[in-house]
Amino acid sequence: ELLRAESDLFEREGKTGDSIVQGMKGYSLYAELIIREKDYSQYLSPETYEHLLSRLRDYELPEPLLRKMFACSLISGRLLQAGELMTEILDRNPSFIDEGIGFYRGLLTRPDDILLKAGFTREGIKKALSELETRKG
Repeated sequence: ELLRAESDLFEREGKTGDSIVQGMKGYSLYAELIIREKDYSQYLSPETYEHLLSRLRDYELPEPLLRKMFACSLISGRLLQAGELMTEILDRNPSFIDEGIGFYRGLLTRPDDILLKAGFTREGIKKALSELETRKG
């Protein structure tokens, strides 16, 4: 929470670089909490970090942080965001392909109404999955 607050302070002072660095540190710790704690919402509200996350998206973030963001998106049910992050990671690192395949296979287990609400179609998922499986070989 202190890192997030410091990031906000630096942003208000016009110290964008410092703001982003502290923001990445704060979000990274927040992501660890979400990933490791089943009931993370008792500690911090996801909305608390939404504005920070929106600022960070404007910058090229390191892959480890993108991976944490991907995991958090899955945990919080933000499937479209998870898909966008998965694509970004995969573009940088082709070895992420197994996670991408797992992501699309996991989507296929969800009901159609959930998929449509998240911006996916079953046909689109099957096509993306097939492309990744072909790419993997």
